[in-house]
Amino acid sequence: MKRTCTCLGLAMVLIWSAALPVAGQTQEYVIGPNDVLQISYWQQPELDQTVTVRIDGKITLAVIGETQAAGMTTGRLEQLIVERISRVNKNISQVVVTVSAYRSRSVFVGDQVANPGMMYFEKIPDLWEVIKLAGGPTESADLSDVTILRSAAAGGGVIHVDVGEILSTGELDRLPELQSGYTVTIPRLPEGLNPERFVDASKRTNAFYIYGNVAAPGRHAIDAEIDLLEALVVSGGPGANADLSKVRIVSKGLDRPVVRVVNLERYGETGGPYQYLVQREDAIFIPTKKRGFFSGSWGAFRDVLALAGTVSSAILLISR
Repeated sequence: MKRTCTCLGLAMVLIWSAALPVAGQTQEYVIGPNDVLQISYWQQPELDQTVTVRIDGKITLAVIGETQAAGMTTGRLEQLIVERISRVNKNISQVVVTVSAYRSRSVFVGDQVANPGMMYFEKIPDLWEVIKLAGGPTESADLSDVTILRSAAAGGGVIHVDVGEILSTGELDRLPELQSGYTVTIPRLPEGLNPERFVDASKRTNAFYIYGNVAAPGRHAIDAEIDLLEALVVSGGPGANADLSKVRIVSKGLDRPVVRVVNLERYGETGGPYQYLVQREDAIFIPTKKRGFFSGSWGAFRDVLALAGTVSSAILLISR
């Protein structure tokens, strides 16, 4: 009797736990208007079709005609198609629906990015990831006043975001959530920058981003292994008021960004060994000191970096 009760209790636990959602389980994609679907019939491939979901949410299929698609997962649409087509063709018992183009979830990214235009997603990522997927900000981009125009479906309105400040803290969870139909605009810096000073960044695959108090902020190529100091040289060197005691580096992690705070001022004063190898898509932020200027040994070290940056810019221009 005791053994029977134990087995029964174990069975109940297994049933109960199976009903619980699995941690990290992703939600199934819900089909929407403008999505492109591939409909495949296992028993009769001659009926296969590629269709686009209309604005009214419907698709037109051979044999069965108009069918609602928007608002359904691919699995539910498969069931619906089988139910309807089996009434006229008993041989068909299996249909596969595949989303070949995700067109119902879109964000427009404009102005100071390498590749402006409409972008489509299965799942819309965060604002910084969307900017990077648009080719990254240009050297003239002003990340302190990125604007997001909300869609009419979301109630409209404009959101202003200081992306540069958020990157400087590494708190990317502060970025506003983007929804389908939003428009993201990255404006140009008020004073502007001369694009002839830089190599074309839109054609680069391996790159890092550097912002704040540097001579040439923006996106720069990683053509070879470089450390943080070399990254400063590539960006033209730090400004006179740069606070190199609190340099922040935001790197990609397995499940969330990794933020490092580096004291390069100490390196300039002591010459102690420090080497951080810049990774692909690192975002480096050089803050500005609240007051005061550099002096002493670090001032000389900064001047060397600035001079090296000027020389490297000149070499780039000559090579062009």
